[in-house]
Amino acid sequence: MVSQQSRLSLATGQIRGQWRVAVWSLTLLTAVLLAGCDTGATPLVPTPQPPAATPQLLGITVEPVEGASPEAGTPQPGPTEEPTRIFDESLPAWTVMVYSSADNPAWTYAWDGVNQMEAAGASNQVQVLAAVDWPDGNERTGSLPARYVIRGNNDPDVITSEEAVGAEETNFGDPELLADFISWAQETHPANHYALILDGYGSGWRGCCLDMDPATAEPYDYLSLDEIVSALETAGISADTPLDTIAFSGSMMGQLDVFQAIAPYADYAVASAAPIPAGGWDYQTLLGSLYANPWMDGREWAETATTDYVAYNRDLLGNEFVSMTAVDLSQVTGLSTAVETLAIALMNDQTGAVGAAADARRGAQPYGSILTGIDEDVTAVDLGHAAAILADRSESVEISVAAAR
Repeated sequence: MVSQQSRLSLATGQIRGQWRVAVWSLTLLTAVLLAGCDTGATPLVPTPQPPAATPQLLGITVEPVEGASPEAGTPQPGPTEEPTRIFDESLPAWTVMVYSSADNPAWTYAWDGVNQMEAAGASNQVQVLAAVDWPDGNERTGSLPARYVIRGNNDPDVITSEEAVGAEETNFGDPELLADFISWAQETHPANHYALILDGYGSGWRGCCLDMDPATAEPYDYLSLDEIVSALETAGISADTPLDTIAFSGSMMGQLDVFQAIAPYADYAVASAAPIPAGGWDYQTLLGSLYANPWMDGREWAETATTDYVAYNRDLLGNEFVSMTAVDLSQVTGLSTAVETLAIALMNDQTGAVGAAADARRGAQPYGSILTGIDEDVTAVDLGHAAAILADRSESVEISVAAAR
């Protein structure tokens, strides 16, 4: 179970519909473990605890791994209840796959992102591949999608990486394209560890990677959670051969529905429960940390990506209202069971739970309130905080016990 002392962030869906949905949506849009800071709110009791000095993954403190390169055949640290991985010294340590849907007004951030990848330099232990769908009429890159093998370059005004694969205009909201990219990356650039970064607009349980080309998307398309799962399965990703990490650079993707969907296909996840500031991730920092220590495993990379993102936004950009999540996906099943148990307890005692549930929904840390009136369906609250309020306010022993779990 999750430690009572851990900084746990869980987000639930927008109130609407009948009472059982008004308590909170049974889809329970969730973000697990906020390793950054929360957006401001005036909570009811109890007050959230401050973030832990050492980032945690679902209540398990992550200690740094000592030593340098692992020897061939040495079991590498893996997630809870996952098979140990054997390091093959004949292969590079990592392949990082970035799938960037830039066929929308935010394409300049994708341009900056590729240049940041190049500015990070290079490592013979880390291979970085980026698939980018550029918008029509783009003078900098042309309007066709491309796959890049990232090469080091310090010029922020030009992409010099090798363009490995070009294509006709395509829809990056098509799961077959994502599946083909993953398969191509693993076949042409095998490694011991794999990270997939889905880069583009995020919309919580709805999905991510918006493609706005009317010629192919009729008129808009994106990758739904079902389509992401379909792409992973088509690419041969399974519980027996999971990716080390799946990360989302878009807003509001740190929700339980998202983690439930991808849990069988990766050991760890990185996502934010809140809207992402303009510009998204700083890939120079993200990749720089991996280049500096390519021997980190998926758990360490998830933690490092989380802390690097928060530090970059806080310390360099002065934006303290950011959040990022690192998740041990092996614990999602237990978390989901606890959430469903609480939902059943609430439905079994609707009369006695209404007041406490309303306090919990109203007083819990909000995420995405800036989207009110724009995209309210994916706005969310911190379920960990809401459950703590509910446990404190409810007169039902059954509800209090279920909420305290």
